[in-house]
Amino acid sequence: MIRVAPPPAVDLLTCALDRMRPYLDRSLPIGERVLNFWAAAVAARDLGAADQVQADLLDLARDCSLTTDLPFGAETVSHLIRSAFMNFKPL
Repeated sequence: MIRVAPPPAVDLLTCALDRMRPYLDRSLPIGERVLNFWAAAVAARDLGAADQVQADLLDLARDCSLTTDLPFGAETVSHLIRSAFMNFKPL
């Protein structure tokens, strides 16, 4: 019997969020960045536990300065994440 090593573990959530970073660049208009962030949240909602996905999305928003560019900052970002989890488009 031939033993084969299992494939390496891949963090799908991190990969998905890393692919989304260029679409959240500050050079883009804020409306486009918000829509892109909401789309990223919709795509990522099933890639992990809800609390972990929400924490990673908040970290992504902070890293891309989305929380500083939006009125009410993290509260607005949390609203976008919650609406994405409920499959509701707030825009």
